[in-house]
Amino acid sequence: MRKTMFFVLIVALLAMSALPTLAHSATVYDDAEFLTKEEIAYLSEVCDCYTDGIAFFVLTSARQMTSSQVERRLSIDAETDAVVLVIDKQNDTYFYEMFTYNRANELFSDAQVNEMLDHPSVYDSIKSGELALGVKCFLSLAQTRVTRAYEEQQAKEAREPLMIAITALAVALLSGGGAVLGVFLYYRRKQHGESYPLDRYATLDLTESHDRFVGSYVTRVRVQSNSGGGGGGRASGGSRGRR
Repeated sequence: MRKTMFFVLIVALLAMSALPTLAHSATVYDDAEFLTKEEIAYLSEVCDCYTDGIAFFVLTSARQMTSSQVERRLSIDAETDAVVLVIDKQNDTYFYEMFTYNRANELFSDAQVNEMLDHPSVYDSIKSGELALGVKCFLSLAQTRVTRAYEEQQAKEAREPLMIAITALAVALLSGGGAVLGVFLYYRRKQHGESYPLDRYATLDLTESHDRFVGSYVTRVRVQSNSGGGGGGRASGGSRGRR
C-alpha cells in the first residue's frame, strides 16, 4: 500500500513539474527554414512565454516583414498581448526585428528594447548565424522584463489599499478643518455690524416680467463607423527596432 501511495505521489509531482513546460512554450514559425527540428523544439521550451498573459513568438522569413504581415501570419488581434522576434536574411546577412502588441507594447521602454536588441549574446549570435543561441538569449531577456513588470504591478496593487486609506484620511482632515474654519469665519462675521444697510434706503418692486424665446440651433455630426476587420479588431503596437 505504501509503495502504491509513493508511486502515485511521484507521478503527481512529475505531472506538476511538467505543466510549466507544456504551458510555457514559445511558438516558432520557421517559414524560411533557418532552424533545425531540434532547434525549434529547443526554442519551444526555453521561455516562460505566458507570464502575466504575454505570448512570445519566433518567426523566420525570407524577406523583411511589415507589422501588418506579422499580425496576419500569427493571427494577432486586439486581444493578443504578444512579443515577436522576426529573423530574415538578405544578401547572406541575417537581420532581426522585435515587434510588441497591445499590453506587451507598454511593458518595454525604448531603452529596454535597445538594450535587449544590442545585447552581445543576441546581436553577435544572430549575426554570426547561431540563430538558436541568439533567440534563446533574446527570449530570456524579454521574459525577465515581463516577469519584473508583473512583480512591479503586484507590488503596486498591494500598496493601493494603503494609499487609499492615507488619501481618505487626508481628505477627511481637510474637510473637517475646512468646515471648522467656515463656521469660525461665519460667526466672526456675525459679530460685526452691516457696513451699509441697503435694505433701509433702497427697494425693488418687480411689476412685470417676460420670457422671450429667441431661437435654437441643431447641429448634426455624421460619424463614420469602421466596418472592416474581424475577430478581436486591429492590434496596437508594431516594430520596436531592427538590427
